[in-house]
Amino acid sequence: MDGVFSLRNELVDYYDLRIWFSCPQDIRVSRLLSRGDTPQAEIDAWIPMEERYHAVHEPEKSADLVIDASNNLSPDGDFKSLRVTYWSPPDTPQKD
Repeated sequence: MDGVFSLRNELVDYYDLRIWFSCPQDIRVSRLLSRGDTPQAEIDAWIPMEERYHAVHEPEKSADLVIDASNNLSPDGDFKSLRVTYWSPPDTPQKD
């Protein structure tokens, strides 16, 4: 299961492994704008919904694996710039 709102509180127990890609809002917005297929008005409407989701559901806290995706990936798909910031294999106690 993949999706921006997929780690909602009512869904997290249905997953065997929960992965969260963490990235600051300013970088996410910059990436959206640089793709050229998302109008600023759509981004402006999206951000408040995303902020509410983060505040209510705290997806990073329910993830088994958190990856810092703030660095740019290389054009050839080299994932070396991604950094694991948290890893707790499933069936182990969750972090606070």
